[in-house]
Amino acid sequence: AGSAGYAPALLAMLIVGALLHRRGHPAGSYLLAAAAVFLVSLTLRTIDLPLCADIPLGTHWLWHVLNAVTLAVLLRAAIVAPPGRASAH
Repeated sequence: AGSAGYAPALLAMLIVGALLHRRGHPAGSYLLAAAAVFLVSLTLRTIDLPLCADIPLGTHWLWHVLNAVTLAVLLRAAIVAPPGRASAH
């Protein structure tokens, strides 16, 4: 079970976040932050199996923790700048 299937979600956060940030939309920074956290999360998921012998606790649990952080940041973006709210820009 590879991690490549999660690339579209990462790319979506990066592209939409960058576009919104460039336009000065408040959600842009949140999406970029969520993408950064998700990138670390995805990296830990990817290296978990190869490091299994060296790190008994593994890194897979961090995948779950950081995904929760990613979702919390995305939720914060939705609270700060809900869809349909008129932008000042």
